[in-house]
Amino acid sequence: MKIYKTPKVPYQIRLQIIKVGLPTEHLSLENTTLEQVQDMVKTVIENQKISPLILGKVTNVNIREYLPYPKSKNGEQLSVSLRGFEPKQVLDLIINHLE
Repeated sequence: MKIYKTPKVPYQIRLQIIKVGLPTEHLSLENTTLEQVQDMVKTVIENQKISPLILGKVTNVNIREYLPYPKSKNGEQLSVSLRGFEPKQVLDLIINHLE
């Protein structure tokens, strides 16, 4: 799994990290599957040892397949929800994990 950088990759996974009231963060990955990305995001979040009792708005990580030109369409989607982190923090955790 690596961060998407090449425009010629025929298949990629796009992450959209959303929390109401805050800017949405995006990241595209290549050479991976939906399930692998979902497992990786869960592992990264679980390693932070956050309390399950945190209140507040939910941060959602939407994980979606993207098939580029000539199909140019979205495929299946999975999601991971959590509390206690802003979208930018989640993006930084994922990038640090991948590097």
